[in-house]
Amino acid sequence: MKQLVPKIIGRIFNVLTPVFPKYTRNRAFDLLCRIKHIPVSESGRKFFDAGETIWLEVAGTKTALHRWGKGPTKVLFLHGWMSNSQRWMRYVESLDPELYSCYALDAPGHGDSYSNYMNIEIYRQAYHQSVQTIGEVDVVVGHSFGNLVAGYEYLYEPAVAVKSYVVLGSIAGLGPVFEYCREMMELSPGMINNLGVRFNEVLKLPHQDINMKHFFRKLGKPVFLIHEESDAITPIEPIKEAASEAKDIEYHYTNGLDHTLKSDDILKLVLHFIETQSKKRRHVLERI
Repeated sequence: MKQLVPKIIGRIFNVLTPVFPKYTRNRAFDLLCRIKHIPVSESGRKFFDAGETIWLEVAGTKTALHRWGKGPTKVLFLHGWMSNSQRWMRYVESLDPELYSCYALDAPGHGDSYSNYMNIEIYRQAYHQSVQTIGEVDVVVGHSFGNLVAGYEYLYEPAVAVKSYVVLGSIAGLGPVFEYCREMMELSPGMINNLGVRFNEVLKLPHQDINMKHFFRKLGKPVFLIHEESDAITPIEPIKEAASEAKDIEYHYTNGLDHTLKSDDILKLVLHFIETQSKKRRHVLERI
């Protein structure tokens, strides 16, 4: 029954869109942006309570930016869709709080953040405010949809104060979002095009231009890309193609993991990259 309802709604949209295009695209977009808020686990709550929470005002609601440590090197973590900042617990707990200030953003509608409504533009606004609050960020570590948010912000605002990126299990662009809508609601090509109009009304850039290929092509900063070869959520081939456009990139492709990329080996690789960037920063400061 749960799978049938979206298809019924989609068929109604397909019929109505030639006559009421604005109504159908607005309603379809709003349905896509509705978030089912998943509670933070007990261990996640203890993790959050061990740090501090900075509250940001984003799209009229309170958004949580968590912080641990007080070191000079700043690391910002961005989670994916239907996740939250507790996914970064092992990373944060592995970094020396005297050397690193670790920040993790709960996207609106996720974790401790309020609201039940979120899209990539709202997430971008939360990320933008986070960087402004933190100051220059040495490393942004993103997973899945969080990487596309960071890429979108850079494409819109190339002067964003971020020095390097770790890209874990990234979605390649917004194309899969449209494909998801097409399959879930059985939307017609006309309704898909109509939905694209609404995306472009909301976004700061055309939705076709928000992708990791454009991000890597324009970015002239260090990137460490990690992706699972058999990832069923974010297929690897579009990311490999996107990575070919990068100017300064390291990459590591895994076998036998899943989309979450949770393993001791991945943890060590990411920590090594963060520590390398930190050493570069200290070397520059010493020379100054």
